[in-house]
Amino acid sequence: MTMNKLFAFLLIAVTVLIGASACSEDLDNPKYQSLPPEFKAITLKSLRDNSDKVRVGDKFVIICEQGSKGKNLVGVNYLWTLNRTDCFDQVSKNSVNIFAYEGADTADPTDTLIARQARAFSITFKGTYATGGQLVNWQEKYGTRREVELGDENHTTFTYELQGAGVAKFVVTGKRNFNIYPQN
Repeated sequence: MTMNKLFAFLLIAVTVLIGASACSEDLDNPKYQSLPPEFKAITLKSLRDNSDKVRVGDKFVIICEQGSKGKNLVGVNYLWTLNRTDCFDQVSKNSVNIFAYEGADTADPTDTLIARQARAFSITFKGTYATGGQLVNWQEKYGTRREVELGDENHTTFTYELQGAGVAKFVVTGKRNFNIYPQN
């Protein structure tokens, strides 16, 4: 087992023990609750002119914007997928693993691409967040799945799922349509 995997395993194990040791009378205490981040948008930003209109040949950033940060999360994995990977060059590392979500690692997830073809596309963001606290209030409010449609022209949606027992995780999936425009 590599040192990073061993460290991640130990971090998750200690966090689960701490979360499990919280008293039942603390179920309503926000300090002990695990919550996924709440996302408000998936945006595109051309690095050519900082606009949201991306053209063929532009290097651009896709940003999954958090409206609120998650809480008591211990391990995070981000993955971006496109419906047509042959029309883009990947610039940044697509899959990102973070061992602790708290603190500086709560930045909005991003990916950087270069557009190679003008047409309509769709992108999917998947964030997997290992929980380190109690889940009772989230489960009482949403069960194991919550779907949010943003109602924008890009048909952006987010699905929040609580998966697993013991060491549970939130899986957040965001989807959005977007256009790449021809060069000027």
